[in-house]
Amino acid sequence: MNDEIEGMTGPAPGPGRPSPIRLWLYVPDCDAAFKRAVDAGAKLKRKPEEMFWGDRCAAVGDPFGYEWELATRVRDMTKDETRLAADEFARKMASGE
Repeated sequence: MNDEIEGMTGPAPGPGRPSPIRLWLYVPDCDAAFKRAVDAGAKLKRKPEEMFWGDRCAAVGDPFGYEWELATRVRDMTKDETRLAADEFARKMASGE
């Protein structure tokens, strides 16, 4: 991965040209990685939060326009537990909770 090199790569993301990808990293400590990234100048996209599938996730943007998801597994779930949690999440989203 590198920044834009005129004549050698496609254009970097920018205004009116959002990145077509999101980079997802599993890290030992989502909160610490998020703080370190923001302290180093990354743009806050989403603060760390528990997700219904068992990960704690956050998102930051880098100076080149790419978005990075930072995740830590906090709870292993069965397929049934994940399905039930997803159904509950969808219900809450639909009801505006």
